[in-house]
Amino acid sequence: VPTTVKRSEGGAVSITYVLQRTHGQWQVADINLDGQSLAQSVTGQIQAVLRQGSYQSLIAQMKARLR
Repeated sequence: VPTTVKRSEGGAVSITYVLQRTHGQWQVADINLDGQSLAQSVTGQIQAVLRQGSYQSLIAQMKARLR
């Protein structure tokens, strides 16, 4: 679902919601911001943390961000 959000300071951001049907309901599977996949970005960040540390360090960083 393509969407455009206009910024108050000018310009606009193109957002595309990628939907998938699961058990008869539509769900957002990914969000593309100006052509960049949010799911791929988050996956890349998680993989980078796991390459440098452990699963426990990933969980600790996620908990810290939630605080």
